[in-house]
Order: sequence, then structure tokens, then C-alpha cells
Amino acid sequence: MLKITGDLLDAVPGYSPFSGTNIPDEEELPAVSDPQDGDVSPLESLYQLLTGLDRAWVACLRCQAWDHIERRGVDIELELDEGEEVEDAMVEDSYDDIKEAEIPDRPISDAPRLASLTSTDEVRLRSMLVTGMGAIEDWLEDAPNAVRGPFTALFEETFEHLDRPYHVF
Repeated sequence: MLKITGDLLDAVPGYSPFSGTNIPDEEELPAVSDPQDGDVSPLESLYQLLTGLDRAWVACLRCQAWDHIERRGVDIELELDEGEEVEDAMVEDSYDDIKEAEIPDRPISDAPRLASLTSTDEVRLRSMLVTGMGAIEDWLEDAPNAVRGPFTALFEETFEHLDRPYHVF
């Protein structure tokens, strides 16, 4: 998902933001049209795609599964198979060669969770989002405020989760 995010955010500014659109000069118009209207602009489609990507990243950061119908992350409970136990493990320590480490039967929360992003991946994600959204804001520089406004708030929830220490939910 990191690769797709980076490629998408890098590619968007390569296109004309107003090609195929009929954006009026009036600043009071909403950037997102009424869902009842069948006419969806390419910018609105882009906005919806990026909003969905934000929700997907929040699900990843929360270690949630993706519900493709609801288009959001959902908590799941993973259960150990009957009779399955987690035993002590041997880990390599750069100072003491090998030592035994005690691994709890369950993580701090009551149920096992899906794997989370590594610290390196979180830093890469933050960098991609900051750089990519900056480029998109520059790309929309000549657009009316009503069009630019919603784009400036994209990925706020993802940044909120990235800024939390140890991702406490």
C-alpha cells in the first residue's frame, strides 16, 4: 500500500487539474457535489479516492481488517487454536549472544491483533503524505477555494494516528 500511495500522490500533479471539468469561478460552490447528481468531476473522484486511502491507512495504523463493503477498518478478534500456546523464545542479543526472552501468552490487549507497520514504514508514509499533499495543493493553486478547501484536510486522521505515541487507541 505504501508503493500505491507514493505512486498515486506522485502521479496526480502530472495531469491538468481542470481537464474534463467545468469548474465555475464562483468560490461559494461546494467542492463535493450532491450525490444525487450524476455528474461527478474528476477532482471529486480524486477527492473520494484520497479519502478512501486515508481511511485505509487509519485501518492499517489501528491494526484493523478492511471491510470492503463499508469501506472502513473493522476490529477483529484473532483466536489461538485449541491447545496452542506461546512458549518462551530464544532471542539474539548483540551484547549477551543468546538469551531466553519471556513472551506473554497474549499481547497487552486481550486478543491478538494484526501486525502493525514498522517505524520505518510509518516514517516513509508520513514523508509520502507530506510531500504528495504539498504537491497536490500546489497543483490546485489556481482552483477556487471551494475546490481547494477539502483537499487541504485530507489525511488528517492518518496524521493524527501517526502522531500518537505508541498508537494508543
